[in-house]
Amino acid sequence: TVRAYLNGKEEMSADLPGESARSLPLFLGGRSDNSSNWEGRLDEVAIFERALSAVEIALLAGIK
Repeated sequence: TVRAYLNGKEEMSADLPGESARSLPLFLGGRSDNSSNWEGRLDEVAIFERALSAVEIALLAGIK
């Protein structure tokens, strides 16, 4: 399961079948071929090799 958080709160999650999470390309913000661009701004993006606990996520987001 992949989860995305915004300001310490889970915004979305998705189950990826099989090895998809390790084999599909990852794009953050937009692609070089100008397809699927995201016109917002990204700040403090982090990717971890393990699932973080709710406490760890809150600490990273500055929530006490």
